[in-house]
Amino acid sequence: MNAMLDIIRSRFSPTIYELPITRDYCRHWGFREAIRELLQNAIDSDSEFDCRFGNQGDTNTVVISSEGVTLPASTLLLGNTSKANDDSSIGNFGEGYKIAMLVLLRAGYGVQVCNGDHDWVPAFGMSPVFKTEVLQIHETPKIDGDNSLRFMITGLSHDDILAVRDSCLQLQAENYTDLVKHQTRYGDILRDHKNKLYVGGLYVCDTELDFGYNIKPEFLRLERDRQTVSSFDLKWLTKDMWFDTSEYNFIATMVDTDVPDIQYANHGTPELVREACYRLFCEKYPGAVAASSQADLEAKIRHGMTTVIVHERMSEVLANHTPYTSVTVVRVSPPIDILETWLRDNRRNINRKANDNFKALIATSRNWKLK
Repeated sequence: MNAMLDIIRSRFSPTIYELPITRDYCRHWGFREAIRELLQNAIDSDSEFDCRFGNQGDTNTVVISSEGVTLPASTLLLGNTSKANDDSSIGNFGEGYKIAMLVLLRAGYGVQVCNGDHDWVPAFGMSPVFKTEVLQIHETPKIDGDNSLRFMITGLSHDDILAVRDSCLQLQAENYTDLVKHQTRYGDILRDHKNKLYVGGLYVCDTELDFGYNIKPEFLRLERDRQTVSSFDLKWLTKDMWFDTSEYNFIATMVDTDVPDIQYANHGTPELVREACYRLFCEKYPGAVAASSQADLEAKIRHGMTTVIVHERMSEVLANHTPYTSVTVVRVSPPIDILETWLRDNRRNINRKANDNFKALIATSRNWKLK
């Protein structure tokens, strides 16, 4: 990097932009986080996403490009972003690419930015104002400049290349639709990405969910590090995504097996989902009703119902489905009927005294009640 700066200084007198960011800023960030920010900027731009890999000696390079895009020097200011009010953008904090350059530089990677008709080269330098080492951007003009933005990162290992691919869905298949199981208004349910959460195509974190999801940024906002998300918000959204697929029979199976992706299926449940759950329950337990607890089970059995325990979500979905709520309750014979029937069938087999005593028992049973 110093050699590159020496070449620049020998040809031009560069403009130096001094950023009030020290070398140790965002110490918990590494290569993955930095690359994610550069990929995010490219995805958020209006140009077609482009990321290419190459070789430079014994190491690898990656170039992330945005055609028809240039960055004014004012975007070097922390908090300066054009995406603050754009819900369709992943980033809106005005820090991403600046911190990305710092982190990559700190980790020993080469960084060069072709920004329209200028080159930007980040370096650490002593600030005459702050009397400490800060991030500086050395800007020099290009004769063959064009209206494009390219971040070139050099010195990558094989594992670094894999990390770049893993962090971005668009780099994992020639045709993105090959990765998709269902497209919804909220984003895509992914076929082969179990437990993986992406927002706007960028990897966020692993989850406890059975499927992978690539959610549109306007439906799931992330904090600055973009590595965690509210479990409640995510599960509420994934049940809405499944409702949007119209795969009602499959959703019923998910509800029946208590799949976490559909944990809140008992809230805002479409009637067609209720119908599918009802059909599934009737197929598995003909003539039965559902109980959500042991106490509920015992109460329904006392009323003569054939009853099975299901989990809370299935019970609540069924309870609000009209055909299910109209199930006929089986009549239970009162004790006096049972006793009289027994006496009629066994009178010849007992003596007179036993017969008289049993009639007295029947008379007493007239005051018995089911509880």
